[in-house]
Amino acid sequence: MWGGMVVTLPWQMYLQYGDRRLLEANYPMIQKWLGYLASETTDDLLLDHKSHAMTMQTWNFLGDWLTPKGSFRGTSADPRPAQLINSVHYLYQLQLASKIASALGKEDDASMYAARGAVVSKAIHQCFYNAGDYSYGNGDSVLEAFPLLTGVVPPELRKGVMEKLENTIRVQNSGHLDTGMHGTYFLIKYLMEADRNDLVYEMTNTKEYPGWGYMLANGATTSWEGWTGQSHIHDTLISIGAWFTEGLAGIRSDGKSPGFKHFVIKPAVVGDLTFAKAKYRSIHGEIVSDWRIENGAFKLSVTVPPGTTATVFVPGEGAVRTQVPRSPDRTGNRSFEVAPGTHSFETALLLNR
Repeated sequence: MWGGMVVTLPWQMYLQYGDRRLLEANYPMIQKWLGYLASETTDDLLLDHKSHAMTMQTWNFLGDWLTPKGSFRGTSADPRPAQLINSVHYLYQLQLASKIASALGKEDDASMYAARGAVVSKAIHQCFYNAGDYSYGNGDSVLEAFPLLTGVVPPELRKGVMEKLENTIRVQNSGHLDTGMHGTYFLIKYLMEADRNDLVYEMTNTKEYPGWGYMLANGATTSWEGWTGQSHIHDTLISIGAWFTEGLAGIRSDGKSPGFKHFVIKPAVVGDLTFAKAKYRSIHGEIVSDWRIENGAFKLSVTVPPGTTATVFVPGEGAVRTQVPRSPDRTGNRSFEVAPGTHSFETALLLNR
């Protein structure tokens, strides 16, 4: 998991800043890393570490780390959760490598990584899926969310697996997290992608263990290393920070226009929140998403920097009042293609909150 940053970090930097040189400089390293991982697979899965001593094995094949149950490796009698999350992360890296190769004009490599990813994806589903209850592995939340995020779950099973994930969060875990350093990131990432920010809010809006509210209720002024607070200043569990900007305010890369040349504004109205405002200083200028609820009306102001465009999604079901033309190629008449400038949107909020 941790070593995968040699793939994920260059790609994320490219999306944020649009500098292809980051991909060019790191591409040889990406190729070598994925070649190494391929050499460690058994039946196309990362089941164990074959080539190094126990010290390296312990630190490279952990699976999720610092969950409320402890590490999935070392202290766990069942290695399958770690094997599953490691294998899905390997797939995730292959999928990003395909995008990186395509961005660099290396279409043969892009096809090769995509094909390899398809093989790994099929192997993951065949090995770890539990048909009886639509779960993967031991059924913890990230072990449903990560396969959903990466497309491991076949189309006909996605509804059932999503229902299982929601049940795990809301019923089995009573609205609490069961993830650690790695799993929390991918759980939140998928729930944002699936427009289930309500579930993120439910896990965030609690002062009970485990969670960030528990840290605050117990005097934390910095993020702890683990949910129990074994170190009181660490960068282990900070992935929730992106949710405030990308989830609540809805400022997101579209995944296709590096450097936020075109981006998405998709705010989330959740829980009892009545306002959210966020700014992102892109390389083109400041992007702003500012929404509030007043007298049953949802009001959104969006600022788009010079030289960029954005797609704005307005939540709710009421008619939208705005001067911006509706997007002609989207259904529901709730998305708008906007040019540089500041734009306002207003609608009656008919959502069940």
